Amino acid sequence: MGEVVDDRLRVKGVNGLRVIDASVFPGHVSGNIMATTYAVGEKGADIVKQDDGRYLTQTDSGTA
Repeated sequence: MGEVVDDRLRVKGVNGLRVIDASVFPGHVSGNIMATTYAVGEKGADIVKQDDGRYLTQTDSGTA
């Protein structure tokens, strides 16, 4: 089965669409996937903010 999203959680072949949920996992996860799903959500939010450009962190703006 091929990948549907790229490493920035963008759906391949569709502009302006991301998937940020448990469906991006490459295989079946045994046990409770809640913590892993939360981690994907947190990372996805960071990616969206980085790509938007309006959200700069202190290290991004050059001030520490």
